[in-house]
Amino acid sequence: MGLGKTKSAIAAALLSGAQKILVICPANAKINWFREITEYIPEEYVTIVKPGFWQPKFFTIINYDILNRFHEIEDKRKKEEPKSYINEEKFDLIIMDEAHMIKNKGSIRGKIASQISEDVERIWLLTGTPIANRPMDYYNLLKVCKVPVTDNF
Repeated sequence: MGLGKTKSAIAAALLSGAQKILVICPANAKINWFREITEYIPEEYVTIVKPGFWQPKFFTIINYDILNRFHEIEDKRKKEEPKSYINEEKFDLIIMDEAHMIKNKGSIRGKIASQISEDVERIWLLTGTPIANRPMDYYNLLKVCKVPVTDNF
């Protein structure tokens, strides 16, 4: 904590050439992300997603707890395509703050993170919390980043 992960990610994102950036973070960090981003760019280019409010901009900030309101989990038993406002937006960079929150590949949060990352070129995971329980805790994080070792569970 306090090492400058947020500022570093914002600066890197602005220099990366990304046109649409999704920031996923805990609910209590959304305001901080907004404040930090607007130190570099005007407020009109940044939006905070709330339940029932999807209006993406250059930087779109959403918390993990409401991802399922904007992305239906893919279910192979259902015939219809799942609806995903997130995937429709075609983000070219996703920043996941406190990325250790998606370590469980079987959780709804873990599944959504994995699915929305599939078609995005750049995924950046930020965390200051080590995952020390077991090596398997790294699997979903590596899968989201498309590390080849995760191709075969």
